[in-house]
Amino acid sequence: SLLNHYIGARAHSAPVILDEHAALRIFILGSFRDFEELSPTSLEILRALVRGLRELGWEAWLSGDAPSQEIAGGDLGAWEMTERLEASCDLAVFVVTAHGREAGWASELATLRATHPERSGRRLVVIPEGYELSKVLDPAEGGLLGHPPVLISRYSGEEDLLNQISTYAAFMAKWGHLPSPLE
Repeated sequence: SLLNHYIGARAHSAPVILDEHAALRIFILGSFRDFEELSPTSLEILRALVRGLRELGWEAWLSGDAPSQEIAGGDLGAWEMTERLEASCDLAVFVVTAHGREAGWASELATLRATHPERSGRRLVVIPEGYELSKVLDPAEGGLLGHPPVLISRYSGEEDLLNQISTYAAFMAKWGHLPSPLE
């Protein structure tokens, strides 16, 4: 499709670099805990991703870091922080890692979808190539990510993850929404 061509060509090439006037706010969510101890940990991947997005000119934050505490109004509990930050961002990116726990980010996403379905168009789920979503989430199985639909993208490594999110953010900054399968 045209979308795959646009995203595929951009996601696997050089990252999109913004000028200093871009103000799209990106909230990175994901598993802070892992099933097994591997390096890098999921949290290290998320922190590196936020640093990379900031270096490219995006306003990005991760729950618990200094910018997120300022935006949320203090150091809050995990769920309250997520609620406030997700409401304050332009793009919420749920980053799945191969060894991260699915339960945390999935339950937060499910609750956000139930309480604020109108924000589904600004949510992106990125999963590693080869990762299988649980049936309760998989849109192909009638799972939660299908109604209303949330954009799902697969990444092949940390550099590809950064490039894809930057590309999706650039699309959103230009068009005001994430791409649909028909774009």
